[in-house]
Amino acid sequence: MQRILLFHQILLFLRDLQGGYGSRLSFC
Repeated sequence: MQRILLFHQILLFLRDLQGGYGSRLSFC
């Protein structure tokens, strides 16, 4: 379970690096 949460955090971090906050808002 812990690995899944960590992997999800990494995905969100990569999305922020690529698209910035704009993609994060559209994702939510």
